[in-house]
Amino acid sequence: MFDNGNSQAAPQVSKPKEYTLDETSMTANLVWTYTHPLVSGFNMYTKNQGSAMRLPNGNTLIGYGLPNIQGLPNGTEIDVNNEIVWEFRFKDSTEYTYRLYKFEWSPSVGVNDIDKSETNLQIFPNPSNGLFNLSINLPQAAEVSISIVNLLGEEVYSSIENYHSGMNTSALELTELNKGFYFVHISSGELKMSGRILIQ
Repeated sequence: MFDNGNSQAAPQVSKPKEYTLDETSMTANLVWTYTHPLVSGFNMYTKNQGSAMRLPNGNTLIGYGLPNIQGLPNGTEIDVNNEIVWEFRFKDSTEYTYRLYKFEWSPSVGVNDIDKSETNLQIFPNPSNGLFNLSINLPQAAEVSISIVNLLGEEVYSSIENYHSGMNTSALELTELNKGFYFVHISSGELKMSGRILIQ
Protein backbone atom coordinates (compact mmCIF):
# COMPACT_ATOMS: atom_id res chain seq x y z
CA MET A 1 0.00 0.00 0.00
CA PHE A 2 1.02 3.66 -0.30
CA ASP A 3 0.98 5.90 2.77
CA ASN A 4 0.88 9.57 1.85
CA GLY A 5 1.94 10.46 5.39
CA ASN A 6 -0.76 13.11 5.84
CA SER A 7 -1.51 12.00 9.41
CA GLN A 8 2.17 11.95 10.46
CA ALA A 9 3.77 14.56 12.63
CA ALA A 10 6.37 16.68 10.89
CA PRO A 11 8.46 15.91 8.99
CA GLN A 12 5.87 14.22 6.77
CA VAL A 13 7.17 11.51 4.43
CA SER A 14 5.30 9.48 1.79
CA LYS A 15 6.32 5.83 1.52
CA PRO A 16 5.12 2.41 0.38
CA LYS A 17 4.41 -0.16 3.09
CA GLU A 18 3.80 -3.90 3.10
CA TYR A 19 1.77 -5.66 5.80
CA THR A 20 0.94 -9.25 6.62
CA LEU A 21 -2.67 -9.78 7.73
CA ASP A 22 -3.75 -12.26 10.39
CA GLU A 23 -7.45 -12.74 9.82
CA THR A 24 -7.79 -14.89 12.94
CA SER A 25 -6.43 -12.37 15.44
CA MET A 26 -7.48 -9.46 13.21
CA THR A 27 -4.04 -7.85 13.21
CA ALA A 28 -1.78 -6.28 10.60
CA ASN A 29 2.00 -6.39 10.95
CA LEU A 30 4.31 -4.05 9.06
CA VAL A 31 6.96 -6.22 7.35
CA TRP A 32 8.52 -3.77 4.88
CA THR A 33 8.67 -0.08 4.08
CA TYR A 34 10.82 2.21 1.98
CA THR A 35 11.88 5.81 2.52
CA HIS A 36 13.19 7.72 -0.47
CA PRO A 37 16.50 9.54 0.12
CA LEU A 38 16.30 13.32 0.52
CA VAL A 39 16.09 15.20 -2.78
CA SER A 40 17.89 18.55 -2.63
CA GLY A 41 17.36 18.45 1.12
CA PHE A 42 13.61 17.75 0.91
CA ASN A 43 11.66 14.71 2.10
CA MET A 44 9.67 12.79 -0.50
CA TYR A 45 6.14 13.91 0.34
CA THR A 46 2.94 14.05 -1.67
CA LYS A 47 -0.37 15.17 -0.17
CA ASN A 48 -2.54 13.10 -2.48
CA GLN A 49 -2.58 10.28 -5.02
CA GLY A 50 0.27 7.77 -5.14
CA SER A 51 0.58 4.00 -5.46
CA ALA A 52 2.86 1.01 -4.98
CA MET A 53 3.17 -2.02 -7.26
CA ARG A 54 5.30 -5.13 -6.65
CA LEU A 55 6.78 -6.25 -9.97
CA PRO A 56 7.33 -9.89 -11.05
CA ASN A 57 11.12 -9.55 -10.61
CA GLY A 58 10.70 -8.47 -6.97
CA ASN A 59 11.25 -4.76 -7.65
CA THR A 60 8.75 -2.22 -6.37
CA LEU A 61 7.32 0.58 -8.52
CA ILE A 62 6.30 3.63 -6.49
CA GLY A 63 4.04 6.34 -7.88
CA TYR A 64 4.42 9.57 -5.90
CA GLY A 65 1.30 11.20 -7.30
CA LEU A 66 1.59 14.98 -7.00
CA PRO A 67 4.64 15.88 -4.87
CA ASN A 68 4.24 19.08 -2.88
CA ILE A 69 7.60 20.46 -4.06
CA GLN A 70 8.51 20.92 -7.72
CA GLY A 71 11.47 18.79 -8.79
CA LEU A 72 10.71 15.78 -6.61
CA PRO A 73 10.32 12.50 -8.55
CA ASN A 74 6.87 11.41 -9.72
CA GLY A 75 7.85 7.76 -9.94
CA THR A 76 10.60 5.52 -8.64
CA GLU A 77 11.48 1.85 -9.13
CA ILE A 78 13.60 0.16 -6.47
CA ASP A 79 15.11 -3.32 -6.38
CA VAL A 80 14.92 -5.90 -3.57
CA ASN A 81 17.79 -4.10 -1.82
CA ASN A 82 15.89 -0.79 -1.86
CA GLU A 83 18.30 0.64 -4.44
CA ILE A 84 16.84 3.02 -7.04
CA VAL A 85 17.05 1.47 -10.52
CA TRP A 86 14.82 3.93 -12.41
CA GLU A 87 13.11 7.24 -11.74
CA PHE A 88 11.24 9.96 -13.63
CA ARG A 89 9.93 13.48 -13.16
CA PHE A 90 7.35 15.34 -15.20
CA LYS A 91 8.65 18.53 -16.78
CA ASP A 92 5.57 20.44 -15.59
CA SER A 93 4.97 20.29 -11.82
CA THR A 94 1.19 20.41 -12.40
CA GLU A 95 1.31 16.94 -14.00
CA TYR A 96 0.77 13.98 -11.70
CA THR A 97 -0.03 10.28 -11.60
CA TYR A 98 -3.08 8.90 -9.87
CA ARG A 99 -1.62 5.39 -9.99
CA LEU A 100 1.56 4.25 -11.69
CA TYR A 101 1.84 0.89 -13.47
CA LYS A 102 4.58 -0.95 -15.32
CA PHE A 103 3.80 -3.66 -17.85
CA GLU A 104 5.59 -5.19 -20.80
CA TRP A 105 4.66 -3.00 -23.74
CA SER A 106 3.40 -4.44 -26.98
CA PRO A 107 4.07 -2.22 -30.01
CA SER A 108 0.74 -3.35 -31.46
CA VAL A 109 -1.36 -0.66 -29.79
CA GLY A 110 -4.45 -0.88 -31.95
CA VAL A 111 -7.38 -3.21 -31.68
CA ASN A 112 -6.75 -6.29 -33.77
CA ASP A 113 -9.35 -7.24 -36.34
CA ILE A 114 -11.47 -10.09 -35.07
CA ASP A 115 -12.82 -12.54 -37.60
CA LYS A 116 -15.16 -14.98 -35.89
CA SER A 117 -18.40 -16.29 -37.27
CA GLU A 118 -18.27 -13.66 -40.04
CA THR A 119 -18.05 -10.89 -37.44
CA ASN A 120 -15.46 -8.10 -37.58
CA LEU A 121 -14.59 -5.32 -35.14
CA GLN A 122 -12.49 -2.30 -36.07
CA ILE A 123 -11.79 0.88 -34.10
CA PHE A 124 -9.94 3.66 -35.84
CA PRO A 125 -7.96 5.84 -35.69
CA ASN A 126 -6.13 4.21 -32.81
CA PRO A 127 -4.52 5.92 -30.98
CA SER A 128 -6.54 9.14 -31.21
CA ASN A 129 -7.47 12.22 -29.20
CA GLY A 130 -10.68 10.51 -28.04
CA LEU A 131 -12.68 10.52 -31.27
CA PHE A 132 -12.93 6.96 -32.61
CA ASN A 133 -14.92 5.27 -35.33
CA LEU A 134 -16.39 1.91 -34.36
CA SER A 135 -17.16 -0.55 -37.17
CA ILE A 136 -18.84 -3.88 -36.55
CA ASN A 137 -19.86 -6.38 -39.19
CA LEU A 138 -22.74 -8.48 -37.89
CA PRO A 139 -24.26 -11.60 -39.49
CA GLN A 140 -27.72 -10.47 -38.37
CA ALA A 141 -29.44 -7.48 -36.77
CA ALA A 142 -28.84 -7.32 -33.01
CA GLU A 143 -28.69 -5.14 -29.92
CA VAL A 144 -25.03 -4.46 -29.14
CA SER A 145 -23.60 -3.42 -25.76
CA ILE A 146 -20.47 -1.23 -25.83
CA SER A 147 -18.41 -0.80 -22.65
CA ILE A 148 -15.18 1.15 -22.08
CA VAL A 149 -13.15 0.14 -19.01
CA ASN A 150 -10.05 1.83 -17.58
CA LEU A 151 -6.95 0.04 -16.26
CA LEU A 152 -8.48 -0.10 -12.78
CA GLY A 153 -11.39 -2.15 -14.12
CA GLU A 154 -13.85 0.73 -13.77
CA GLU A 155 -16.45 1.22 -16.48
CA VAL A 156 -16.12 4.80 -17.74
CA TYR A 157 -18.47 4.65 -20.72
CA SER A 158 -21.32 2.43 -21.85
CA SER A 159 -24.00 2.43 -24.50
CA ILE A 160 -26.45 0.09 -26.18
CA GLU A 161 -26.89 0.29 -29.94
CA ASN A 162 -29.30 -1.42 -32.33
CA TYR A 163 -27.27 -2.55 -35.32
CA HIS A 164 -28.50 -4.06 -38.60
CA SER A 165 -26.97 -7.01 -40.37
CA GLY A 166 -23.78 -6.25 -42.28
CA MET A 167 -21.36 -3.40 -41.63
CA ASN A 168 -22.30 -0.80 -39.00
CA THR A 169 -20.17 2.29 -38.35
CA SER A 170 -20.73 4.78 -35.56
CA ALA A 171 -18.77 7.49 -33.76
CA LEU A 172 -17.31 6.81 -30.33
CA GLU A 173 -16.76 10.14 -28.56
CA LEU A 174 -14.43 9.73 -25.54
CA THR A 175 -12.74 13.14 -25.41
CA GLU A 176 -13.80 13.70 -21.78
CA LEU A 177 -11.75 10.72 -20.60
CA ASN A 178 -8.20 11.08 -19.33
CA LYS A 179 -5.31 10.19 -21.60
CA GLY A 180 -4.19 6.57 -21.44
CA PHE A 181 -5.09 2.99 -22.33
CA TYR A 182 -8.64 1.64 -22.14
CA PHE A 183 -10.27 -1.69 -22.86
CA VAL A 184 -13.22 -1.90 -25.26
CA HIS A 185 -15.76 -4.67 -24.66
CA ILE A 186 -18.45 -5.43 -27.22
CA SER A 187 -21.16 -7.99 -26.53
CA SER A 188 -24.34 -9.14 -28.20
CA GLY A 189 -25.85 -12.40 -26.96
CA GLU A 190 -23.12 -15.04 -27.16
CA LEU A 191 -20.95 -12.78 -29.30
CA LYS A 192 -18.16 -11.08 -27.34
CA MET A 193 -15.24 -9.01 -28.65
CA SER A 194 -12.62 -6.91 -26.93
CA GLY A 195 -9.55 -4.84 -27.62
CA ARG A 196 -7.50 -1.85 -26.49
CA ILE A 197 -7.52 1.83 -27.42
CA LEU A 198 -5.16 4.65 -26.54
CA ILE A 199 -6.31 8.22 -25.95
CA GLN A 200 -3.40 10.63 -26.47
